[in-house]
Amino acid sequence: MIIKKYHPTDRSGVLVDVDVTRTKQKPCYILENQGEKRLFYDDIEVRLPSSIRHPLVRWIGDDRVLVVDSYPASNDDKNAFLIRGGNIDAIFSLGIGISNVLVNEKYIIVTYSDVGIFSGKMFENEGVVFFDPSGNYKFGYRSKFLKDAVDVSDCYCSFLDESKLFFMAYENFELVVVNLVDMKQSIHSTPERIHGSSAIVSCGGDMVVYSPYDEPNEVIKWNLKACLTEPLGKIIDHRGVRGVFPGTFLAVSERAYYCVTVG
Repeated sequence: MIIKKYHPTDRSGVLVDVDVTRTKQKPCYILENQGEKRLFYDDIEVRLPSSIRHPLVRWIGDDRVLVVDSYPASNDDKNAFLIRGGNIDAIFSLGIGISNVLVNEKYIIVTYSDVGIFSGKMFENEGVVFFDPSGNYKFGYRSKFLKDAVDVSDCYCSFLDESKLFFMAYENFELVVVNLVDMKQSIHSTPERIHGSSAIVSCGGDMVVYSPYDEPNEVIKWNLKACLTEPLGKIIDHRGVRGVFPGTFLAVSERAYYCVTVG
């Protein structure tokens, strides 16, 4: 396991969230200082609306940035801001109680916590929802797979590679793999050791998870074919960890971020 540490700025404040592009791995990040949140990317600085409380940031391609308030103050708030060249191009709603936001050329995919799923608002009860890159609702996981959908009460972890979506949800923690080309899914039982994991990535034919219930901060590789697990190390000194590329986690601390390569 290789951990590389990066300090994106000397400015005062605390890093709230970071994303890096898949191709050049250039960062965009949100910094909070004295209650004010600002977005930085490509030598551009954007003061974010004061209404944003719990922001996530994601690249869309190499020139647009999506900022999402994962827990907006009001259920009716438009909580997603699409930014290009330092200007807000569009504002739309992606729902409340957001666990993760995943982006590729075709979709913005949003996974939800129990707060969103049981809110009774809009589309969150789908558990996982697909939007187009402009924020228009396309379809939800439950509606798409009907009786074949797993129960999603709280989506604990998710990961998107170029053609597949992976996620695990409370309470059975099965691994769901959705092929985004033909929109078919496969469902895999998981060893109890990795239940409750808060982050996941694919790594060759294996999966690697982070911080399951009984092993906080531990990184564990799961060989699906042999149904074997092995610890790879720990990720500590962080505010949040998520899978960003195959074999790579991104961890954020107050003043730095870490790219953790596991395979």
